[in-house]
Amino acid sequence: MFDAVFVEGDLEVAVVPALLGACGLSVDPHTIINKRGIQNFWKDVPRLNKAAQHKRIFALADLEQEPCPSDAIASRLGGAPHPQFILRLSVRMTESWLLADAAAMAYYLGIARKLVPADPEALPNPKQTLVNLARRSRLRHIRDGIAPEPGTSRPVGVDYLPLLSDFARTRWDPDRASASSPSLARALGRLRQYAGA
Repeated sequence: MFDAVFVEGDLEVAVVPALLGACGLSVDPHTIINKRGIQNFWKDVPRLNKAAQHKRIFALADLEQEPCPSDAIASRLGGAPHPQFILRLSVRMTESWLLADAAAMAYYLGIARKLVPADPEALPNPKQTLVNLARRSRLRHIRDGIAPEPGTSRPVGVDYLPLLSDFARTRWDPDRASASSPSLARALGRLRQYAGA
């Protein structure tokens, strides 16, 4: 069990319970601290690392366009995180981890399985990939919810977050997804190591 859980944004709030649950750990979603943006998240990371001397802390954010998770963490901490501070970065975005469960994602979106990319961590913009897949859905609520209305400047539809959060809570299988997502596989491995300690 962790004393505190911090995440970059809203989608991670939905993903973390499933991620921890796959490792025999639990968290009340209402206690997850949402930093509401990558800048706010990284600003707090040194403080969280220091607090880990007295508390067990888990944190999750997107790698975005940084080249390497280990380098991104080390550059902000000046070294490795405290052993009680488990900081994981999804490559490139949390959406990559969701897309990695290709069969479940295809079913949820109402598209053919072959349309879901086999290597989601190689995608330059997984969020855009999800929007484009939703446009091909046979399900109207998916098309209208995940993809933005034509002619608007919004990058995603009005129900993008609620629908993907629902997918994370009800359909996403982290173990199945980890076969196509090395960063997710590493996160699961580290969490299971922690759970067994």
